[in-house]
Amino acid sequence: LRGLPRFGWQGWNQAANWAAQNDIDLDNAMGWADRSIGMNRNFTNLSTKALIAGKKGNKTEVEKLRAEAFAIATENELNAYGYQLIGQQKTDEAIAIFERNVKAHPQSWNVYDSLAEAYGIKGDKKKAIENYNKALNLTTDAAQKTRISGAIEQLRRP
Repeated sequence: LRGLPRFGWQGWNQAANWAAQNDIDLDNAMGWADRSIGMNRNFTNLSTKALIAGKKGNKTEVEKLRAEAFAIATENELNAYGYQLIGQQKTDEAIAIFERNVKAHPQSWNVYDSLAEAYGIKGDKKKAIENYNKALNLTTDAAQKTRISGAIEQLRRP
């Protein structure tokens, strides 16, 4: 953080997140997260700070930070977070995030598509098909219609 990255929130957040992911120097990581937040308070750096607080055992701070992060999260940020949880094999938590995104953005085909994918991973074919159908009805993109129709067809196979 001696070069160009020190001038933007992303560099400080990346350093804080790396330290948190690797359980290294959490006190400095918290300071880096705070610096990032001071430059541009957003879902990403608030989530990083929540991660650090959790690693330090501060559950109250984690809940406060997560609530603040979710309150300002965009559709894309929530979607990315849901997929991050899927990557960590936390499918039920991902479904809860995708459901939150559906509630916040009910006219977006993409939120239903992501929720459907998570239900498919969980093995709930009925809910997966239901949400894929909602996505299919909302999208106007021909390529997405083809992909989603294929996903529905695959889920209907025994």
